[in-house]
Amino acid sequence: MTSKPAPLTGLVDFHVHAGPDTRPRLLSWLQLARDAAAAGLTGFVAKSHHVVTSDVAGLLREATSDLAVWGGITLNRSVGGINPEAVAAALALGGRVVWLPTHDAVDDAMPSIPVLDRRGRLRPEVVEVIQLVATARAVLCTGHLDQRAVLVVADYALRAGAKLVVTHPEHRVNEIDVAAQKELGTAGVVLERLVPRHHTVTDLSGIAARIREVGVESSILGSDLGQPDQPHPVDGFSAFVEGLAAHGFTREEIVHMARTLPLELLEADGGGAVQP
Repeated sequence: MTSKPAPLTGLVDFHVHAGPDTRPRLLSWLQLARDAAAAGLTGFVAKSHHVVTSDVAGLLREATSDLAVWGGITLNRSVGGINPEAVAAALALGGRVVWLPTHDAVDDAMPSIPVLDRRGRLRPEVVEVIQLVATARAVLCTGHLDQRAVLVVADYALRAGAKLVVTHPEHRVNEIDVAAQKELGTAGVVLERLVPRHHTVTDLSGIAARIREVGVESSILGSDLGQPDQPHPVDGFSAFVEGLAAHGFTREEIVHMARTLPLELLEADGGGAVQP
């Protein structure tokens, strides 16, 4: 690994993958935790599309006491889809993040998992999940839902007092247009900005421009790395942060997007000790 630790000191990667998982990953959770701590990260959010990461996060916090790790659950078929019982269990394990369906929201081989009924309203199980997340003061992420579903979820989630993050709005599979991003940001929703790759609709310059147009105050940063054919997550996140700095973002702005706001969402007391 050839990471540059200085740009990452004190920051949080809000979206990262490692193994063991149901698909190949570049490295293990334990190795990622060690590398992240060595690079100066305050912590990261452990995500899997198919298995709960609440328990992994707890073990990593114990193994690397100077690193905060948060986990949760993604509501794909492997956990029963939109399954309030599974959400309750993940939250009881200390999970801080619940992702609505990702791959199973846009599955070409099988019917997608619906969050809306035929009249365009939230299905009862989605309402129950949102209420569970709001009560736990956890974070609801929109997964790979399309723009129409995201706007309906946002309307209810905000009224229910839930903290809501739109997952990678620059991702081709669930792109959210800039006008809708502005609407969401103004309403109190947070937009997740990730390392640009082949499946994003724009490059680093485009992401930087979108952050400026929509607002630094409603953006958080993550890598979404951990795939075997991609850079090490620490290296990729470092390059992303440095790239945003090269596009004119100040250190204060980067700290807001990659520390202050993520920690406000995750609440430090739900994810282990966080150093000031």
